[in-house]
Parts: sequence; C-alpha cells; structure tokens
Amino acid sequence: MKKHNALIMTTLLASVGCGGDFEAEFNRIIGSDYDLPVTATSPAMDLDVGEQVIRMEDEINARKDDGDDERQTYEILLALCQSEPGRNCSPARFPSRIPRYMWPYGCIVEENGMPTFKEADLCVMEMSCQETPLSEVENGINPMMPPSGNGCIDVKKWIEQIPNLQEYLTVAGATKYDLSDKIDLSDSTRVKKVNVDRVVFHFSENTITYPIPDLTTYVGDVVTEAETQDAKKLIRDGAVVKFGTLPETSAMFNGAKAMQVDADGKAVLSDKLKGFSATIAEQAIFNFPGETDAARLDNCKDPAHLPSNATEYCESFPKPDGKTKFAVEMTVTFTVNAAGR
Repeated sequence: MKKHNALIMTTLLASVGCGGDFEAEFNRIIGSDYDLPVTATSPAMDLDVGEQVIRMEDEINARKDDGDDERQTYEILLALCQSEPGRNCSPARFPSRIPRYMWPYGCIVEENGMPTFKEADLCVMEMSCQETPLSEVENGINPMMPPSGNGCIDVKKWIEQIPNLQEYLTVAGATKYDLSDKIDLSDSTRVKKVNVDRVVFHFSENTITYPIPDLTTYVGDVVTEAETQDAKKLIRDGAVVKFGTLPETSAMFNGAKAMQVDADGKAVLSDKLKGFSATIAEQAIFNFPGETDAARLDNCKDPAHLPSNATEYCESFPKPDGKTKFAVEMTVTFTVNAAGR
C-alpha cells in the first residue's frame, strides 16, 4: 500500500510540477471528480451611439421629399442644425448641443397690446416657450389668427416622435467567448457541472456623452464571425438568451465593473459554457434626449446672449454621441469526471 501511495505521489508531482493544482490532479488520478477553475476574457466589443445617430440623420435627409410628415421632420432637423453657428447643414445634422425649445416657423409676440409675427431668427431673445402644436404653425403663422401658443416647439417631444427612434438608439455587440484553450480537456462530456463564479466588464474606451443605460447581457451557442456583426438580429431571433444585466454605467467611465448574476442567469450561462465556448451579446437602449441639467448658452442663435439673459430657450442637452469598447471577463469552475470514469 505504501508503495502504491508513493507511486501516486510521484506521478502527481511529475504531472503537476511546481505551482500546480495538487488536489485536482490527485482526484483525477484516483478517479474522483475534481474542479477546474478557469478565467478568460472575451475579445473587445464596441457599442457606437454616434454611428446610430448618423444613420437616423441620414434617413431623415433621404426621406425629406417622401411626404408632408417627412418634410416637416427634415425642416426641424435643419432648423436645429442651423442653430449651431458656422455649422455645415448639407446634410442636416443635430447640433453638438440640442436646444430644448425652438421657433422654426417664427413666433407671435405682444407689441403695444397686439399679437405681432416675427421671423424665426428674431424669436430667441428674452422669450419664454409657450408650446404650440406643429399642426398649427407648419403652414405659417397668421397674426390675425394666432396659434394657441407663441409658435414654440418642444424639441424633446418632437425628437421622441421620430419614426423608429428606439431602433436607432438601440446599440448592441456580440463576440465569441472561448475557454477551450484555457482548459486541458478534449471531451466536454466529462463536465458534470459548470459554476460561474465572477463576471466583470472591462471598459477600455468610453466617449459616450450619456451614461450607458442598463446593459442587457445574452449568451448562446457559437455562431459565425459574420453573424456576430449583427448582434441585434441574434437577440431579435432568439439565437442568444438573456442571462443578466449590468446596471447603468456613468458617462466616460473607464475601468472594471462587476456584474451580479442571479441564480436563473447563472443556470443559463453555465449550460451554454459546458462546451467551453459560446456567443455572448450585449444590448443597451439609450434615451434621446436626456434631460438638461441647467440652462446652457451654447446653442442660442444670437451671440449677444449673456448669462444674465438666460431663458428657457438656452437650455440644451448634448447630442447622443461617442462609443465605448469593453471586454467581458469570467471566472468559471468546471466540475469534471476523472478520465475514463
């Protein structure tokens, strides 16, 4: 018996060498189940908000002659673009800071007790926004039959009505997550159990102007590299299933952020990782626009605006822009049957 144990120990030392996992190797040799902890990081994924907004702007420009609604959408985007001094508006783009209110068709002001029409360029100084439905002003303003407001448009409300807005502000990424080169097993059927111990997101780049909303995480079977390029389709078609959510990440954040995965999510993730590799995907839906923090002067048409003259018109919010790059690191423990058992 002593010789047998000595032989096992000699084999164990030869197998593991310095710094190896003696317990796992010993259990493997004597035929017991053993645990293999593995840590691996995915290739980096990109979420590009700026690219999505450009797509939306291009669509608005391309469809400006398709009908009255499309023309109106384009004209307001053009007016927004022109609110930024020196901006080239061919094609029309959102300004870097978007004014909260605007008067694209002119305004009605009281002069000597009479409603008086003024051109749009004169509707920015010392004015408060009395919101007017677009339908009342889009064909012009008649001061003899003034609209219900003073011609002001709530830009935030207008933006929220852009067709397919949520689709444009949904960003997603996908990549292959591979543990096969980290684990010395050729037969995945020997894996009895998989436990996900830790999931960490490493943000290496982040220029997004808003906090990243809750980042929904998905996992599925391995797909082709080409298929990972359309993460939205993978999610939409159910090729990947949700396993957790990374809570909101602050704007411009770089660094590591751990995700707490609930029991149901761990079960989904563990099942997909039994074969040592899977597809992981992430998706976030941005809000456009976000609420302004305070009155800003950046986008007022009249450069004579001074801080003491700040009005509601001068409130603005940043255009959703920028991108982030991150990788997902996981520590996974495989409970393995000994060879031949």
